[in-house]
Amino acid sequence: HKKNAIRSIKITKHHLLGRKRYLPASKSSMEISFFGPINIAKSISSFLNLAKYDNSGKHVYNIYNPGKVNIVPIQTFINKHSINYVHIINEYLSEAQFWKAIRGSKYIMLTHGNEYSGKLSGHLCDCISAAVPIISRRISPNRELAEKYGDIGYFYDNMADLKQILNNIDNEKNRERQRLNMIKINRDHRFDIIAHEYN
Repeated sequence: HKKNAIRSIKITKHHLLGRKRYLPASKSSMEISFFGPINIAKSISSFLNLAKYDNSGKHVYNIYNPGKVNIVPIQTFINKHSINYVHIINEYLSEAQFWKAIRGSKYIMLTHGNEYSGKLSGHLCDCISAAVPIISRRISPNRELAEKYGDIGYFYDNMADLKQILNNIDNEKNRERQRLNMIKINRDHRFDIIAHEYN
């Protein structure tokens, strides 16, 4: 109804983006990761297709905590396409293990669809905290963060985009720029900075 139409959206800073968990970049990392659980808004299909298109033989694809019900169809896909460089880790991770997995990733793929647009992903916060670039659909607030702070990873809308991403994913100069922009986001969302802006 026009009476209740949203006229504008105001984006505000969130303190979770200001947690500092990053370390110097690990240039030896070849791991591309997905963190579950899988749900309606966050599917696994794009991640599996990225792995399927990747015939470089360089990368390892890790799926963390997909949920028990999803293991069989994922394993079926892995077997069908002979992508044995895709690993399923469906077990409890301690906080130390979780951050080791985050920091050990070359890229982390956020597969949230349009139905999640406008919501802040906890795993996006983790990526920014650890300065790990993302592979993401072109949704808010991921897109707006990239527009404000610069390149933070790779965006995709379709399967053709995934193939193009694979052509660039090993460019360490790009990745270092993306990491530095993640650090800029992190520093700009420190609690003291947010508190100062609201006072």
